[in-house]
Amino acid sequence: MRDGDLKRLLADAKGSVGLDDRIMLHAIPVGYAVDGANGVRDPRGLHGKLLGVRMHLMTAARPVVQNLVTVLGRCHLQIADLVASPYAAGLASLVEDETDLGVTVIDMGGGTTSFSVFYDGAPVFTDCVPVGGQHVTSDIARGLSTPLAHAERLKTLHGSALPSASDEKEMLDAPQIGEEEEGGPNRVPKSFLVSIIAPRLEETFELVRQRLERSGAASIAGQRVVLTGGASQLTGAREVAGRVLGKTVRVGRPLGISGMAEATGGPAFTTVSGLLHFAVDDRGEARATVARPQAEPRGGFIGRLGGWLRENF
Repeated sequence: MRDGDLKRLLADAKGSVGLDDRIMLHAIPVGYAVDGANGVRDPRGLHGKLLGVRMHLMTAARPVVQNLVTVLGRCHLQIADLVASPYAAGLASLVEDETDLGVTVIDMGGGTTSFSVFYDGAPVFTDCVPVGGQHVTSDIARGLSTPLAHAERLKTLHGSALPSASDEKEMLDAPQIGEEEEGGPNRVPKSFLVSIIAPRLEETFELVRQRLERSGAASIAGQRVVLTGGASQLTGAREVAGRVLGKTVRVGRPLGISGMAEATGGPAFTTVSGLLHFAVDDRGEARATVARPQAEPRGGFIGRLGGWLRENF
């Protein structure tokens, strides 16, 4: 078996999948079979007559992707590749033993929480739930009747899902909607803020747990969870995840990239760092093909810059 055999096999497997209104993001080989013998991780160099592959496919809704491509095209940017966020987060934050033994990466974004199970060195299941950090902000704004901008500030500076003995005594400013310029702000105990945040985080991880159990991937997901994304920085997120999921949880940060500024070394930048890993590493997957909108030649970087300035100023 040689590299050419693997490339032809992956191309045939990818081409045999009916996508309809979906676009394939990744077609990742998670195991090969040689002459009916399963569990072969890398068949190159082996002898056999029949080569098979088991693949993990990640897809996205075609209209959503095309809208994204169009918007970026109008900004004179082109997409080279599409990458699922939990996959990118895993590439940046996981160590080899975790991907081999089984681990779940949970990327906590603003509008969604996506997750991917890695096992035997590759992602084997990916899904998402429609709950994220923005929902926590909205809950705070509604519960305290405060503007969204101030709710985001309260979440960032004082947010926690863990109650403490001092919460009742610690008072927080929560100006009421439409009354920001009038007199002194409304004040609420921190315990009230905690009582809003904790249930939403519990719901998020409970939804993830249910999806994992229904998928059949729970048995190979191992006993470790890695949290990434901006919402994972909430105080108590790790503890709530461990309690709901019943696993050991750590907060993931970008690994394997030197020279990063301290401000970009936190969990909020894990997915972006994973894009760098994806760009330079060859994992042998069948890459996605992105249909780009036709654009007129712009004469290189200077031409694109001039076009952007003309359209925006």
